[in-house]
Amino acid sequence: MPILTDAAIKSAIAEAARTKIKCELRDANLRGLTLLITGNGVATFYLSYRAPGEGSKAPKRFMLGRYSSKELSLGTARDRAAEARDKLRMGVDPQQQRREAKAAADLREADARKAKEAVEARLTVKQLATAFLAAKRDIDWHAKYARMLERDVLPSIGKRAAEDVTAEQITRITDAIITRGSPGEAVKVFEVIRAMFKWAVKRQRLIASPVSAVEPPKKAGARERVLTNEEVRALWHALEHRKLPEQFRRIVKVGLLLGQRSGEVSKMTRAELSPDLKLWTLPGRRTKNDRAHKVPIPKLARTIIAEAIAAAGDSRYVFPARRNANDADRPTTPETVASVMYDLARWLAVNDPSTGLPWTPTGDPGATVPFANVETGEPSPIRMHDLRRTMATRMAELPVPVPHRVIEAVLNHVSAKNASVGDKHYIFAELGPAMAEALIRWQQAVEEILAGRDPFHGSRADDMDAMEARLLRPAGGNVVPLLRVAS
Repeated sequence: MPILTDAAIKSAIAEAARTKIKCELRDANLRGLTLLITGNGVATFYLSYRAPGEGSKAPKRFMLGRYSSKELSLGTARDRAAEARDKLRMGVDPQQQRREAKAAADLREADARKAKEAVEARLTVKQLATAFLAAKRDIDWHAKYARMLERDVLPSIGKRAAEDVTAEQITRITDAIITRGSPGEAVKVFEVIRAMFKWAVKRQRLIASPVSAVEPPKKAGARERVLTNEEVRALWHALEHRKLPEQFRRIVKVGLLLGQRSGEVSKMTRAELSPDLKLWTLPGRRTKNDRAHKVPIPKLARTIIAEAIAAAGDSRYVFPARRNANDADRPTTPETVASVMYDLARWLAVNDPSTGLPWTPTGDPGATVPFANVETGEPSPIRMHDLRRTMATRMAELPVPVPHRVIEAVLNHVSAKNASVGDKHYIFAELGPAMAEALIRWQQAVEEILAGRDPFHGSRADDMDAMEARLLRPAGGNVVPLLRVAS
């Protein structure tokens, strides 16, 4: 029996492949080491041995691996054979040991697979959110719930099993929202998460809610943000010159000029407008207080609305959402407006829209950068509701202030529950002319601001003269002068 060499092995492989006859080569250098070569020229190392205690039984074969200069060389095969013979001397059958190791590995793999399947079978937060939203699809805030879950919740815990969610993970979500400067939004997201898990517990999808162990984020104080003249100019300039959705430009301008809520403006329908576009009648189902509301429309807002109607095609909405040929007719949602406004406001908090460059100091020690917090100097982005607050506040700051009752009527701040029958049916008949006068004066104030003038520090006498000139003009119908309305 010769000592195996690589040359001898290669020669035997070539011969077996040529003749298609298998053969065996034994190594005289290590007892039991055998190379089996098939008729196809495939060579495999084995160790032939008898297991301890098996006496005269036929020898077993313990496969060491396929011969290859890269994968299993002759030297490596000898090392493996020697290691196996060492185990035999210690009474260990290498073949049996290999079977037991494989069985243990298969068992571990099966256990891991079952554990993975068990995890996958559990309800994930994403699946829970989908079921929750499907059950709540008829609520008014469905779209906003979906947006908050998609943006703030699912990216961080969507793949986790709902029952594994911890109080710490929920706190991290709300803390991240507070850190980006939106404490009010953090409260709303927390409330959505709490509602979702509470719903799951009620329907026995979960045993307990992790939110019960979470302290709610502190509610932000009431916003008092009122735009300065410079901020109004900057916003309008950005609306005119920044690349923005056309419907968004119009909705924001109309929101500033009429002071109505974002959703009321964005979902405006043609049917709510008078033929001459001078009056907008909101049905009670579309207002926050469930009370029908009439809004006089001054000229500038009227022009913007007319442009929107012309661009809306056959839509019943004044500001329809973009759609394809087969899409249903639907309005631009307040959530869409809020999203675009958020991005624009963040940009305005840093950049001067007239130059596109960061705001630069004016040299006046008392001057502040527009859209920045007066106390901290940090960016203070505006929201759609800030435009409504700006109109109401600045109306009262005119040289001849608009009476409080008229401002409240413009804002529709009359509770449907607490309003008298007379208020419900006759408030517009009484205050309609005064509301129209107030909105006209506010439009003129905006135009003065855009022209670079300050309408809030003019002459009270001049303002009164201009008002009297308008009020004393002959007009059809019963005109109630603004100055006679009790504040």
